[in-house]
Parts: sequence; C-alpha cells; structure tokens
Amino acid sequence: MQIIEYWSDVEFKGKIQASVAPENPNDLVNFGTVNALLEGFDYKDAVFASAPSNINLNAPGSIIGGVTMTLANSRFIAANQSDNTENGLYNWNGASVPATRTADASTGSELRNAIVTVASGSGNNDDGVTYRQITQSVTIGTSAIIWQVHGSGVPDASETTAGKVQRATLAELESGTDTAKYVTPSILASWSGRRRSVTTNPFGDGTNTIFVITHTLTDINPSVEVIRNSGNRDTVGVFTERLSNTSIRLTFASTAVPPVNGFVAKLLA
Repeated sequence: MQIIEYWSDVEFKGKIQASVAPENPNDLVNFGTVNALLEGFDYKDAVFASAPSNINLNAPGSIIGGVTMTLANSRFIAANQSDNTENGLYNWNGASVPATRTADASTGSELRNAIVTVASGSGNNDDGVTYRQITQSVTIGTSAIIWQVHGSGVPDASETTAGKVQRATLAELESGTDTAKYVTPSILASWSGRRRSVTTNPFGDGTNTIFVITHTLTDINPSVEVIRNSGNRDTVGVFTERLSNTSIRLTFASTAVPPVNGFVAKLLA
C-alpha cells in the first residue's frame, strides 16, 4: 500500500513557548534569548588583576597575576581554573580568605556574553586585555565557564610587524635599545640626545656692528651660523661670544656694517 503525505499551511492562534536557553543549532529560541543577543555584550566593571593559571580560591594569596592585592573587594578574574566551573569574576577578600564571586557576575544570566577588561597586571602581561565569557547557558557550579581573549590576534609590534605597542619611559629612550615601544612628544622633549634649533628675527640697523641676541635654547654652547637675509643667503663669518645660556654677542668687522634687517642667526644645540 502506498502512503501519500499531504502538507498544508498551519496557522497557530496561540503561543509556543521555549522555557530553556537553546544549546543546539535546531533548538527553539525564546524571545528572551533573542532579545539578549540583540542587546549584545554585557560589559562588566574592570578587574584589578587576572590569575594566569589555577589558584586556590579559598586562599588566593596576596599576589595575583603579578599584582599585589591590598584592598578588600578588589576584583580579579580567574579564567584558567583546573575545574572550569570555578572560572569567573571574584572579589579578593584577603590572602587566606575565600574569594567570592562579584555581585555583577554571580549568576548564570549575569555571565552570559560578559565582557571584562583587566586594568593592571605584569606577571602574565594582561594589562589592558579584554575577556569574553562564551558559554551561553551557565549554571553556577555545574557548567563550564569559558573566558576567551576578546579581540585577540593583534601581535606585539616590532620593527617588521605592525601591532600593539607600549609607551617608552625616559630611561628606555635614553638606553635606545627597545624596538617595540613608542615615544611621546613629552618624553622626547626631555631626552638628553635631542637636537634643538632656533632662528632669530632679522637684525641689523645700518649703523652698528655689535649685536646681543637672546635665545630660548637654554644652552651655553650652541653652534651659531649667521646667514644673510637676502640674495643667495650665504653664511658670513662674525666674531661670536656666548654670554650666557640665553644670549650671544655677534661682532661684525668695522667695514661690514649690517644693513637694516640684513642678517639672521641660526642656533643649534
């Protein structure tokens, strides 16, 4: 006997409810789940430190991820516990006191799509790293809580590789050996090896041959070049005296009286 199946459109007058969060590609999705996805990530307050490996949450010690914990309720992230159900955001309550989950990440719903940034860290280079919790349906104490670096894949910068960099200190600039850090104008302004120059306003009055010129280099031994202010702008020889770290005296030959605004001086230190 041949069985023929006929399908037609079906109209539902009521509602179909899905009471659990979907876990598989073909699971029914409820409105709450869709709404949560539309709202996007759940950004949490930054944590003070990040544990680079498994720690004893009942007695976390006073140093986490290279950061010395001194204030009770300082937040930290444990993302690498041997028992991944323990992973999460915690308050540090003391070196020998059990850590407790933070108030904003103590339930499964609060951990869904949670995003958190590490505000400091040295032992595992986590300063500025952002983590995302990727398990969509969490039951505290039962579910695996998985944190991944959010926006990973940016390497450290080098002379041949584009990437993230750190700001150099003045000591690092003076040593001149670090190839992976950038220099700010404020640091560069304090560098002992910087070269500074100023060009004076035009001088000369058609009468005098001696001129005292002030400058802003604050260097008692600047090199001085006197340049003609017109024509081929050649360099001329004058007798130069460095009177102080902000002034020089230029003496022209008695037969070479500078014309009005006939010269400028370029100082280099």
